[in-house]
Amino acid sequence: AGDENIFYAGCGSNCSGGASGSPVVNIDGEAVAILSGGSTNSACDFFLPLDRVKYALDLIRAKQPVPRGTIRVRFLFETWAQLKRLGFPELRSQECLKDRP
Repeated sequence: AGDENIFYAGCGSNCSGGASGSPVVNIDGEAVAILSGGSTNSACDFFLPLDRVKYALDLIRAKQPVPRGTIRVRFLFETWAQLKRLGFPELRSQECLKDRP
């Protein structure tokens, strides 16, 4: 079971069974995520971004506790297209995407 307070990226990649834990690389060959799981009934897979793994690992190395689920919220992911349909300001979208396209 996953942690409901971690953002998993979803993708229609149709990975085969047994591939969980495999690295996901970007166009520059940099590892950016780990394949976390998927559905055998569809081409949908889920990836754990490595920035979250690094964050937890850095805390463990510093002998600090890794916080989990302490803010008691559930985050809802919406695509940029959906946010636009809901009226999210275009200028704000550009500001958000400036550092993370």
